[in-house]
Amino acid sequence: MSYERVMDEYFPHPKLRRENTIILSGLWDYTIIKEKEFNDNLLNDLKYLGKICVPYPIESKLSKVNYSLKRDELLIYHLEFNLEINDLNTILNFGAIDNHARIYLNNHYIGEHIGGYLAFNFDISDYIKEKNDLYVVVSDKLDYKYPYGKQSKKSHGIWYTKISGIWKSVFIERVPKSYITNIKMDTSVDNQELRLKFSQIGDFNKKISIYKHDELIKEIESADLDIIIKFDELTLWTPETPVLYDILIETPYEKVKSYCNFYKIELKEYNQHLVFHLNDKPYFLHGLLDQGYYEGGIFVPSSLKEIEDDFIIIKHLGFNTLRKHIKVEEEYYYYLCDKMGFLVWQDMVNNLPYSFFFDSALPTIGLKNFSPKIRLYPTSAKSFFTRHCLEIQNQLYNYKCVMLYTIFNEGWGEHNVKHNYELLKNNDPTRFYDVCSGWFKKKYSLFDSRHIYFKPFKVGKIGKNQALILSEFGGYSLYLKNHCHFDKPFGYKKMKDFDEFNQEIRELYFNEIIPALPNGLAACIYTQLSDVENEINGLITYDRQVVKLRDDVASEISKELKFKNK
Repeated sequence: MSYERVMDEYFPHPKLRRENTIILSGLWDYTIIKEKEFNDNLLNDLKYLGKICVPYPIESKLSKVNYSLKRDELLIYHLEFNLEINDLNTILNFGAIDNHARIYLNNHYIGEHIGGYLAFNFDISDYIKEKNDLYVVVSDKLDYKYPYGKQSKKSHGIWYTKISGIWKSVFIERVPKSYITNIKMDTSVDNQELRLKFSQIGDFNKKISIYKHDELIKEIESADLDIIIKFDELTLWTPETPVLYDILIETPYEKVKSYCNFYKIELKEYNQHLVFHLNDKPYFLHGLLDQGYYEGGIFVPSSLKEIEDDFIIIKHLGFNTLRKHIKVEEEYYYYLCDKMGFLVWQDMVNNLPYSFFFDSALPTIGLKNFSPKIRLYPTSAKSFFTRHCLEIQNQLYNYKCVMLYTIFNEGWGEHNVKHNYELLKNNDPTRFYDVCSGWFKKKYSLFDSRHIYFKPFKVGKIGKNQALILSEFGGYSLYLKNHCHFDKPFGYKKMKDFDEFNQEIRELYFNEIIPALPNGLAACIYTQLSDVENEINGLITYDRQVVKLRDDVASEISKELKFKNK
């Protein structure tokens, strides 16, 4: 390859890894034109503005461009790459492109994708040559019809820099004519079994080998599409002991690698309250809100090590749960959660307008039973949200660290709530669902889900047959001048120095959170893992240079956030 490589340590599809994979990250040509000027014939006569580093969004410093794409503009990527011509099929994969992407290869229109957070691919076998020209034409209007999360035209407060274009991995897989296209994976602790449901092209035998700590413990051969593998004994996964089983699948045509882990998590009664039980033992979920923003790359870390470094820090601080807030990450992120030991609450990505009056002001003064039914949303936008939720479930199904989905965050974009809940629960009955995190109560939800920032947390009356989860709280801020490079720092409760910051967090947990465990609190999610642009509510600075929470305070807290044995 003639272009600069980035993220060489990355491997795509951790649940379906192929040896014959070509990563296309690196320097691509780019240009920007007015949308009204574009036609397909223009691609061969483009004049490029320079190089852009994929997979960083164009608005980021690490893209080497740092330009905010306008509503009436198109961002056009171009890459020349060489490929051996052989009998293998060629699959072109995109992890995510924000927001509307059209793909062209060697003067052929390949297809399009709308929606900025999920993966898609095309079989380009009929269009490849030894020397190839790939074009990606992107528009991003920050249209509320489509999921946009915390992206904003201008960064301020809890709204952050928008991103456009390619922001996840681009890679090619070379696959045989007969190959495995997907595996749906289920594990059962009670039955001590792994169930693999294969989607494939062609009929062929599969040899499946299971390893634990590099030792072969199980082997089976079958041509079936639905295969159940029984285990004599299991080593169960927990955040403290995140044991993974490696899987090697061999067919007459290829080898693919995967992995699985075994645990069960349930809501059961403890001390006359519903709390989570992990592997049949009461288990308190001590979590952090993780928005997934990085100083250099906005949505994208400078390297995968930056994610691992975050995880090492917060694991050391005693946290066992992450709420992935209104963003869907690279699948490698969820692999690391499985590998390093974090349970994940995955938010669906909001679309539709956010209303300060309905979604913040009214609930803050106590009107939390108000349901925003009077807002009129376009049917097409509501349908896209639902479809997007189903696609998130399908993409993340095999990552068992994901134990819960947040459907609506506070009242933002809330619509057809019960219908969406039942649809998603039927699509994936193996997960929990926080139906409306934070404000508006739903009797049919399993959770009494609360957000508390500006007053003391009190358990009070818990919803009937519901588990109490504090799905957001805290937001204590500490401004460190040399580690915040944005105007007008924003935070919920401001501290003057490290001592006050740590003392206030200690008092918050010891006075409000820890005493709530015997009274029914099942989980808490502190806001948040890191600062984000102007928002300085993080336990780590945005540049990842300073950890604000001291080890001794974190250790004191995590030791007490456990259910006592009866």
